[in-house]
Amino acid sequence: MCGTRKSQSDKEHRRGASVEFTQPDPELPGEWKMMEATGPCRISIITKKQQLSAGSTRYITSVWVISDDRGVRMQQKRMCQ
Repeated sequence: MCGTRKSQSDKEHRRGASVEFTQPDPELPGEWKMMEATGPCRISIITKKQQLSAGSTRYITSVWVISDDRGVRMQQKRMCQ
């Protein structure tokens, strides 16, 4: 669910010990396993507000993960109108 935001761009930064993702387990069809994407990292949540030409508003929230050694950079994005 999308909510209202106070400014054009809100940012929040946190530290993470590790970040994982899921991938299908080839040995067990229909099952998933957790894989480590990175160890120590910075996690940022960024929300941007866009005014569309039709007069409506769209919010885009991105979660960024950047490893301490900068070898891994990941983004997850969600758009709401």
